Amino acid sequence: MDKCGSKCDKKCNGKCHNDKCDHSHFDCPPHAPRTRRELLCSLVGEQVTVTTPFAPITGTLIAVRCDYIVIIEGTGEQVLVRIDSVVLVNPLPGGGI
Repeated sequence: MDKCGSKCDKKCNGKCHNDKCDHSHFDCPPHAPRTRRELLCSLVGEQVTVTTPFAPITGTLIAVRCDYIVIIEGTGEQVLVRIDSVVLVNPLPGGGI
């Protein structure tokens, strides 16, 4: 998968502009997620646990950028995780922001 997500590759030629694809309709599609990035986009604002090769990270997913996600942990700390490092995503019951 390219840096901008598989669908956007055809429009962005694999390049990110201003930290996301210039074609905003490709950022978070309204249909059922088919890729890891689309799944993450569908969970923005939700409480999640993201498993990485290093450690699990739990908090509110607040943004999906070109090649990383932003999670706010319960302590208020912002954590940036490369999408390529996401092994598993578990939405948590209880909602989001």
